[in-house]
Amino acid sequence: MHAGLELASLNAKGRSAMHFAAESGSVELLDWVHRQTGLPHDLCTSNGERVLDCASSVEAFEHLRQLTRIPPSEAAIKIFEDGDCTLLQAAEMGRQAIVLHLLDMGADPARWTNKKDKTALAHCAVRSGSLDLLRAVVGRKLDLEARDNRNHRALHIAADLGRLDMVQCLVEEGHAAVDIQANQTFIVLQTETPLYLAICQRHTAVALYLIEHSKNLNLRCNQVGETSVSAACATNNMVVLTRLLDSGASPNGVNSPRNRHSSVPDYWTFPLQSVRSGEAVKLLLAAGAEINSVGTHSRFPENALRAVLRFATKSLLKSDEGAGLMEAIAELLAAGISLEDGGSSPIECENPSKEISDLIKRVRAQRHSAVG
Repeated sequence: MHAGLELASLNAKGRSAMHFAAESGSVELLDWVHRQTGLPHDLCTSNGERVLDCASSVEAFEHLRQLTRIPPSEAAIKIFEDGDCTLLQAAEMGRQAIVLHLLDMGADPARWTNKKDKTALAHCAVRSGSLDLLRAVVGRKLDLEARDNRNHRALHIAADLGRLDMVQCLVEEGHAAVDIQANQTFIVLQTETPLYLAICQRHTAVALYLIEHSKNLNLRCNQVGETSVSAACATNNMVVLTRLLDSGASPNGVNSPRNRHSSVPDYWTFPLQSVRSGEAVKLLLAAGAEINSVGTHSRFPENALRAVLRFATKSLLKSDEGAGLMEAIAELLAAGISLEDGGSSPIECENPSKEISDLIKRVRAQRHSAVG
């Protein structure tokens, strides 16, 4: 009796031993828990999840459906308080047999998305980590271009997670679009492509694959105009940066939409502003980067040198990354970058490091002497 009382208790989320037994997929365990506790088969959690919604096997699902006399159409879909539903929860858990069973029962994946974040079946299949489930979804010709509330497709999520196998499945088997942009405002408008996300997360193999399949490597990936080349510079990924440039990506910024057809560059940001090493500077310049490009996204115009100086804090300069930044600064100066970019203060005042300030002052003096 004491054991029965413990089994009959609910946790803080209203889940019972019946829900956990359903997750095991064992009909025998479900029946045993029911006999021991007397808990009903149609018990719901505080989130609205039925015992049936937690079943991890078709056998357990059908056993519970018959006991509760729920018609197939109602059993296939139940909307929970958090906006999730039976189909999506099963997919998120990687329960392939249940997902296919629900689809066979009439659950329409085009109709059912998470009511809060608009997550669709393809998103959940990727997040589950189950390649087999994703292949099953792809094999049924289900929508792979469904968008969540960030305008992310399934390919965005697979790229962000670094799942090359899933990226390949979506592109090669599902013919998912590669050059697609998100749409989320977080400080600024984020319009990341799957390629941009892969680079930012340092998933080199995924990035190289997407570069190979991209038809437009110059898409603006946020409101300030950063491209995949900018992301490769910011993460100092020379393998990806080299492949991007070799594949035709622009080493310069992308003109602002308001001045797209102007012959005068109107960049908000450009790759040289994001460099973290001397090697990156050399690669960009060799590919045709304009050394004296000036970005206009800040209050005052700034060139690449000022942007790098602002990033090179004292603490960062003491790290391994700081050594790369010093090399980048030296390469920019050696390439003849202007010390007058229209900023609100002398460019050497942008950084508190005496070593950097002295270096710029020496270069300024040398150039003055050369002119004189």
